[in-house]
Amino acid sequence: MKPKKNTLILVVLATMYLSLFIGCAASAGNAITITSPTPNTTVIPGQTINVSVVARPSITVHHVLALIQGDVETAKNGPPWNIELVVPKNASGQLLLSVVAFGNKEGTKSWDAEDVVLYVDTSSLQLKRLVASPDLIVCPATQPCLSVQVNGHYSNGAVRDVTSDTSTLFTPQFPGIVAIDRQGNITTKKAGESRIDIEHRGFKTSIVVIVEDNP
Repeated sequence: MKPKKNTLILVVLATMYLSLFIGCAASAGNAITITSPTPNTTVIPGQTINVSVVARPSITVHHVLALIQGDVETAKNGPPWNIELVVPKNASGQLLLSVVAFGNKEGTKSWDAEDVVLYVDTSSLQLKRLVASPDLIVCPATQPCLSVQVNGHYSNGAVRDVTSDTSTLFTPQFPGIVAIDRQGNITTKKAGESRIDIEHRGFKTSIVVIVEDNP
């Protein structure tokens, strides 16, 4: 899974900081380097990471802003430019870390940005319980019905949507009344009531679907 870009938030925050540097030029370009963490560094959800940034002699940096999904921090005193960020509890797969530096280059107010992609390892997390929502669904027969969302609750407090996970299994008690696909979308077939059993990595839960006759 590709990392989600922090572009919109980054632009808003960058605009806020750039307002302090009215008349600044375009990006300084290749003026800063993220020395830590390095690309593809493995982190775990909830971990505090130290972000280190080095500015080239061509730019005098005044502020550094670091952004990771769900956490934004700034550093106003440096060098060295060190910022602590927390890896989101719900992070998984690839995670984008973005840094923006503001300062002066050749007497002109300027800025530069750099990204690093991190890898989030969730193998150490333990699943504690499985919750399906809603747990009771009422739908008319042969009409569009609701979808169910299955969330896994983990040992670090994270809550993850595992509905479409390949390890999540849906089993209707009465397939002649309801059907459900891998994304949790429910289709009704005829009037009646059926339980749908849900299993994910050894944990189980269920929902009840009541299918009413069409008026």
